[in-house]
Amino acid sequence: MEKVAGVHEQRINTLTLEIHDYAERINVIYNQLRDLTHETNMYFKSELGNEFRKKCNLSLDEFSKINKNILNYAQSLVNAKSKFNRIDDAAIAILRRTDV
Repeated sequence: MEKVAGVHEQRINTLTLEIHDYAERINVIYNQLRDLTHETNMYFKSELGNEFRKKCNLSLDEFSKINKNILNYAQSLVNAKSKFNRIDDAAIAILRRTDV
């Protein structure tokens, strides 16, 4: 019996993989920025340097939040797909019982 809920599983799987790919790219940029910010400790030691690093660290916190939100979105897609599959399974079971 065919599915009745109508979720496009392959598209959700592809989208989830793309989201994870983008999250990884963001993570690479995050690590590069973190390393560059840390390296400024060697040559930018004034109060202005401390202020610069403080602002950079705040930006890095935002990068981290964005990345977590992106990964949460991917998990939400997986959860939605699972929910539709459960609905499908229940609907198919009901349809089979009424076909008898």
